[in-house]
Amino acid sequence: MGQYLAVGKAVSVVFDISIPAAVIISGVVILAYSAKGGLESSIPTQFFQALIMLITTLGMLSVAIWLGGGPSELMDFLRSTHPELLSFKVGQSWWLSLLFFAGFSGAAFAFNMGTPNLLVRIMAARSPEEAVKSRWVYMGFMQATWLSMSLFGLLMNVFFPDIADPEQALPVFSQEYLHPVISGAVMAGIFASVASTLDGQVLVVSSSFAVDVSPGFYQRMTRRFGLRYQSMVTIFVSCAVGAVAILLKDSTNVFDVIVISASAMGGTVGVAFFITLMRWRTSVPALLTGLVAAILTALAWRHYGLSQYILEAAPSFIAGLITHQFIIKSVRSD
Repeated sequence: MGQYLAVGKAVSVVFDISIPAAVIISGVVILAYSAKGGLESSIPTQFFQALIMLITTLGMLSVAIWLGGGPSELMDFLRSTHPELLSFKVGQSWWLSLLFFAGFSGAAFAFNMGTPNLLVRIMAARSPEEAVKSRWVYMGFMQATWLSMSLFGLLMNVFFPDIADPEQALPVFSQEYLHPVISGAVMAGIFASVASTLDGQVLVVSSSFAVDVSPGFYQRMTRRFGLRYQSMVTIFVSCAVGAVAILLKDSTNVFDVIVISASAMGGTVGVAFFITLMRWRTSVPALLTGLVAAILTALAWRHYGLSQYILEAAPSFIAGLITHQFIIKSVRSD
């Protein structure tokens, strides 16, 4: 849902249309090749999308630094206008800073354990050996892109200090300072960033929904409709998520949606995936109990306002693991 909101905001700025219309148009484009080609279409498109994304993020950061007069001049301006943005200290306490970094580190770990895109990357490898070798390429790419965009977002406080929606700073900057052709290439990079995440998530979630919810029903529908049934489920999942994004466009922002999604996926799917990777002894009752404990912990953590100190992804992930291990050891002792 966060990806739908992100691409909707970017496309709405460029084409001067409403966010719902932008979400629908973007969803149709992504769905066109995801539903038709499945994983075989997702993998090659994600490769080229990654290249476009890397060029765009590094290029936009370089342009912003150049237009701003260089790193020292930009830092001096930020230091005089927004000194809090250049400090690693949260509030007046270093303990809050430690909790802040621990919370986001836990959310990053839990989200990467639970994101469907991780499964797509693993399935794309020709062998387990190639999957292991590719980890440094993957980690290098992730560090380069998020660091570039984080620094770019920081510099946007210099160019657009009063922008209404900070999450639209990138397309606004490209339109204000770049040639239309280059601005179009930047938009392609934004779209590539969203599409490379969204298509993998849609394919994995729709496949799990179609196969795992009711295997018997899936077999009957597959015998009757073949691969068209999987395509129909993919279309249904994509439309459902897009509809929710449109409904929530005025009540939330992309950052909040991503943080909540990271906590939910990390504390549920991430727990099961981590246990599988570690080859721990498990069972269906233990997994389900752990998932329930993780969800309840995340909901209680946010309800009581503890998310302002440390994000709920870490405690929910830990609660799920502890509960799982407690159930496993209790059964073994019996």
